Order: sequence, then structure tokens, then C-alpha cells
Amino acid sequence: MSAQLASSLRLQLGRAGRSATGSPLNQTFKRAAGMTVREAERRAAVAQENQAIARQLTRPWKAGDVYAPHDLSAAEARKWRVKHRPTTDAFDALSVNPLSLYKVSLQPQGRGMLMLSLP
Repeated sequence: MSAQLASSLRLQLGRAGRSATGSPLNQTFKRAAGMTVREAERRAAVAQENQAIARQLTRPWKAGDVYAPHDLSAAEARKWRVKHRPTTDAFDALSVNPLSLYKVSLQPQGRGMLMLSLP
């Protein structure tokens, strides 16, 4: 009797499994899963586009900066992208001789020779 019961349960479970695949609830879950995949792809595309735009904006904006629409133009971005070389040297501005910052010691090496060593 238990064998007959087990076989009839399997048969009922098999039927239940087949009917669940066509149920509206299961189709809703599939549709929702598809929406999340599409949503994730859309969000990834938006994030990639935002990164590309951020790479083009070379001006470092600070909190409280006031700007006009012209400041977001390509011409302004080109101005901020150019790296300017310094016109003065740091040592000249400080009036410091960099060679005077090195410590030199002369050590006798026998037979009257001196060895120059830098620490």
C-alpha cells in the first residue's frame, strides 16, 4: 500500500510541477527577473556614461563655486586641461642654493689621499 501511495504522490507532484510553470505567478517572477537584468544593464550603461563625462570635465569644482553655463563648454574644458609649466623655480623663489643642502665629509685614506663620501 505504501508503494502505491508513493507512486501516486510522485504523480501528483509531477502534475503540480508542470502546472506551476504555466501559472501567471511564475510568469510574473520571470518578467520581474528580466526587468531587474534590464535595469542592471541600464544602470551600468548610465554609470559608464557618467564616468566618461567626468573624465572630460577637468576643472576641479569646489563646494560653493558659482559658474555659468559657459563654464561647462568644451572651450572652458580645454583651458583647464592645459598643464602650465611653472615660470619660477622653487629654489630661486626661496633664495636657497640646493648644493648647500648636501652634507660632504672628507676622510683621509692613507698615502695623503682624501675620499669624498656623501651620507
